[in-house]
Amino acid sequence: FAALKVVPKEDEKGDKNFPPHLHAAVELFCFVKRPECAKRLVDRVSGYLRVLREGPDGKGTNGMGQAAVCWSCGHVGLPKNTDGISKGELARCGGCGSDDQTNMVKVTQ
Repeated sequence: FAALKVVPKEDEKGDKNFPPHLHAAVELFCFVKRPECAKRLVDRVSGYLRVLREGPDGKGTNGMGQAAVCWSCGHVGLPKNTDGISKGELARCGGCGSDDQTNMVKVTQ
Protein backbone atom coordinates (compact mmCIF):
# COMPACT_ATOMS: atom_id res chain seq x y z
CA PHE A 1 0.00 0.00 0.00
CA ALA A 2 2.92 2.33 0.65
CA ALA A 3 4.07 1.91 -2.98
CA LEU A 4 0.77 3.41 -4.18
CA LYS A 5 1.37 7.15 -3.84
CA VAL A 6 -1.44 9.71 -3.60
CA VAL A 7 -0.78 12.61 -5.98
CA PRO A 8 -1.57 15.94 -4.29
CA LYS A 9 -3.34 18.71 -6.16
CA GLU A 10 -1.52 22.05 -6.42
CA ASP A 11 -3.19 23.49 -3.30
CA GLU A 12 -2.39 20.33 -1.30
CA LYS A 13 1.35 20.27 -1.96
CA GLY A 14 3.35 20.88 1.19
CA ASP A 15 0.41 20.07 3.50
CA LYS A 16 1.89 18.08 6.41
CA ASN A 17 -1.44 16.30 6.96
CA PHE A 18 -1.79 15.07 3.37
CA PRO A 19 -1.52 11.26 3.18
CA PRO A 20 1.44 10.46 0.90
CA HIS A 21 0.34 6.91 0.06
CA LEU A 22 -2.63 4.56 0.39
CA HIS A 23 -1.35 3.01 3.63
CA ALA A 24 -1.58 6.47 5.22
CA ALA A 25 -5.00 6.91 3.60
CA VAL A 26 -6.31 3.82 5.41
CA GLU A 27 -4.90 5.18 8.67
CA LEU A 28 -6.54 8.56 8.02
CA PHE A 29 -9.95 6.98 7.41
CA CYS A 30 -9.62 5.07 10.69
CA PHE A 31 -8.48 8.19 12.56
CA VAL A 32 -11.52 10.19 11.39
CA LYS A 33 -13.83 7.29 12.32
CA ARG A 34 -14.73 6.25 8.76
CA PRO A 35 -13.95 2.51 8.94
CA GLU A 36 -16.30 1.73 6.04
CA CYS A 37 -14.12 3.90 3.78
CA ALA A 38 -10.94 2.24 5.08
CA LYS A 39 -12.42 -1.20 4.38
CA ARG A 40 -13.54 -0.21 0.87
CA LEU A 41 -10.07 1.15 0.09
CA VAL A 42 -8.40 -2.04 1.37
CA ASP A 43 -10.83 -4.23 -0.59
CA ARG A 44 -10.23 -2.34 -3.87
CA VAL A 45 -6.45 -2.25 -3.52
CA SER A 46 -6.32 -5.91 -2.47
CA GLY A 47 -8.27 -6.84 -5.61
CA TYR A 48 -5.79 -4.89 -7.75
CA LEU A 49 -2.82 -6.55 -6.05
CA ARG A 50 -4.44 -9.98 -6.52
CA VAL A 51 -4.68 -9.40 -10.30
CA LEU A 52 -1.02 -8.37 -10.38
CA ARG A 53 -0.01 -11.44 -8.38
CA GLU A 54 -2.13 -14.03 -10.17
CA GLY A 55 -2.46 -12.46 -13.60
CA PRO A 56 -5.75 -12.01 -15.46
CA ASP A 57 -8.13 -14.95 -15.48
CA GLY A 58 -8.81 -14.72 -19.22
CA LYS A 59 -12.55 -14.32 -18.66
CA GLY A 60 -13.00 -10.80 -17.37
CA THR A 61 -11.68 -7.58 -18.81
CA ASN A 62 -9.45 -5.27 -16.89
CA GLY A 63 -9.53 -1.54 -17.54
CA MET A 64 -6.31 0.33 -18.12
CA GLY A 65 -5.37 3.73 -16.81
CA GLN A 66 -4.44 5.68 -13.70
CA ALA A 67 -6.50 5.11 -10.57
CA ALA A 68 -7.96 7.75 -8.28
CA VAL A 69 -8.79 7.63 -4.57
CA CYS A 70 -12.04 9.15 -3.36
CA TRP A 71 -12.05 10.74 0.08
CA SER A 72 -15.87 10.75 0.14
CA CYS A 73 -16.38 6.98 -0.12
CA GLY A 74 -12.95 5.28 0.00
CA HIS A 75 -13.14 3.87 -3.52
CA VAL A 76 -9.86 3.37 -5.36
CA GLY A 77 -9.98 2.56 -9.05
CA LEU A 78 -10.36 3.97 -12.51
CA PRO A 79 -12.29 7.24 -12.57
CA LYS A 80 -15.56 7.47 -14.49
CA ASN A 81 -14.11 10.22 -16.70
CA THR A 82 -10.74 8.79 -17.75
CA ASP A 83 -10.84 10.70 -21.06
CA GLY A 84 -11.57 14.02 -19.35
CA ILE A 85 -8.62 13.79 -16.97
CA SER A 86 -6.15 14.32 -19.80
CA LYS A 87 -8.11 17.51 -20.61
CA GLY A 88 -7.68 18.85 -17.08
CA GLU A 89 -10.94 17.65 -15.49
CA LEU A 90 -10.93 16.47 -11.88
CA ALA A 91 -11.25 12.70 -11.49
CA ARG A 92 -14.85 11.53 -10.95
CA CYS A 93 -14.98 8.62 -8.51
CA GLY A 94 -15.69 5.26 -10.12
CA GLY A 95 -17.70 4.36 -7.03
CA CYS A 96 -19.87 7.28 -5.90
CA GLY A 97 -19.33 9.66 -8.86
CA SER A 98 -18.02 12.55 -6.75
CA ASP A 99 -15.27 14.76 -8.15
CA ASP A 100 -14.88 17.19 -5.27
CA GLN A 101 -12.62 15.01 -3.12
CA THR A 102 -10.48 12.83 -5.35
CA ASN A 103 -6.77 12.48 -5.96
CA MET A 104 -4.91 10.47 -8.55
CA VAL A 105 -2.80 7.49 -7.46
CA LYS A 106 0.67 6.73 -8.80
CA VAL A 107 2.29 3.28 -8.61
CA THR A 108 5.96 3.54 -7.65
CA GLN A 109 7.07 -0.11 -7.64
